[in-house]
Amino acid sequence: MRKLVTIIAISVLSWSAVQAQGEIWIEDIQENQEMIIRESVSDPATIMEMDLPPKILYALDEGDYQHLTITRARVLNKRDIRRLEIDNSVSSSVILYELLMEDESNVITLYYTEQGELLNAIQSV
Repeated sequence: MRKLVTIIAISVLSWSAVQAQGEIWIEDIQENQEMIIRESVSDPATIMEMDLPPKILYALDEGDYQHLTITRARVLNKRDIRRLEIDNSVSSSVILYELLMEDESNVITLYYTEQGELLNAIQSV
């Protein structure tokens, strides 16, 4: 009789442990799905200035906007690239960067390719 009670108790405990792990696993999957959904509809990833490609940093140092400070840098996603309609000749595989540049009196948004080519500059009023 003790063996039967022990087997039933172990079975119940095992079943409870499996159920708890299953629930945790399902919660993890749901959290991952929510994270993917949020990432797909959120703004492009903001990056640090030091994470910009060296060619962009070189173009900034040598270009007309070297006196401005980078206040935000982002990698654009395909939806944003289509929305901007920067240039139809830009391949969809090209990575574009949006840089918000400021000084005391100017706010300018620059759009660069990964190769440091300035595609557009928009001055805010």
